Amino acid sequence: MTASHRVLVWTSSYRPRPGGLSVLVTNLVSALERLGVSVAVLTDSWSSEPAYEAHGKIDVLRLPFLDALSSREPQRILDLLQRARDFAVGFRPNLIHLHGLGADTVLFDLLLRRIPLPLVLTRHEHFPEDAHLDESSTSRRILQSARFVVVPTRALANDIRRVAPDIPEERLEVVPNGIPEPDRDAPPLSIEPLRFLYLGRLVPQKGVDVALHAFARFQRSYGNCRFKIVGDGPERPALQELVRSLDVDNVEFAGAVAPERVWQELVDSSVLLVPSRLAEGFGLVAAEAALARRTVIASRVSGLDEVVLDGITGLLVPPDSPAELETVMHRVARDLEFAFGLAERAHTRAKRLYALDGCAEKYYEVYEKVLRGNP
Repeated sequence: MTASHRVLVWTSSYRPRPGGLSVLVTNLVSALERLGVSVAVLTDSWSSEPAYEAHGKIDVLRLPFLDALSSREPQRILDLLQRARDFAVGFRPNLIHLHGLGADTVLFDLLLRRIPLPLVLTRHEHFPEDAHLDESSTSRRILQSARFVVVPTRALANDIRRVAPDIPEERLEVVPNGIPEPDRDAPPLSIEPLRFLYLGRLVPQKGVDVALHAFARFQRSYGNCRFKIVGDGPERPALQELVRSLDVDNVEFAGAVAPERVWQELVDSSVLLVPSRLAEGFGLVAAEAALARRTVIASRVSGLDEVVLDGITGLLVPPDSPAELETVMHRVARDLEFAFGLAERAHTRAKRLYALDGCAEKYYEVYEKVLRGNP
């Protein structure tokens, strides 16, 4: 496949910054580059200083957008916008691909006015339930100006329809997130000892406290089991105190890991727990666990219920319910053949739906439609 497409990607997070958005965008950019698409990336900087990097043929400019916004210094903000514009003009894109509608959206809107090019927007998370985007809001204006609004799940498509009902259906596209296929096979699933894993941010909406309560109950009756918590966040001290108050053994807080370490953490586990309290935009770690042939127990919330099919590719439980989570943990522990069947079906489905190259090809088709003027 050949391409003359030159795509400027704007994202609030890019490698090596941890987190799902960083992983997804970095993987997609690499896959697009393999298809022959020329890509340059504008992203937020960890420091207060701009930084230019080159990853192979992909140029990356990191600018401290959020730091500048919080400073409320108009001249500093204007200087950053000029740096962004110079970078974009030098790259000569024929379309812009925005990932997310975050705190930096106001700066993106100002840049778009300076280099008016066709826009593709990918929305990765839900709007708040009480969100109302009036006609004058920046997010509403960007949604309306995008040639295509792309989302990874049907749930997010419905969310867009809720907050922006005037977006034409032909401009709304569902493209599941792409995940690189591991370069080696996962070892066989084992439950001796039974090793539970949580992998993600330690924040209240992720429900790690629910998993700890369920694990404490489970361990008292089952015995030989472990629970490893991989990730970091503001809830870590409270969760560690909860472990002490529950008087539970064999809980490890491993901290955050680099994206390339995620596969090993998954294959070292028996069961992945995804106890989210709120809707998820996609459920990246559940899809990664499927590729690693590991059983997934997740909350029955919007987004996750599209990645995990209850009783077919994993098990779903009501959110915020330690007792029901414990019951399902026992079901997996009692029947290795059942757990293995869930994991194998999940693996087959994930290879079909979430192949990274297939995802990139669908985005390529979106770019083609945009540059042909359709819609």
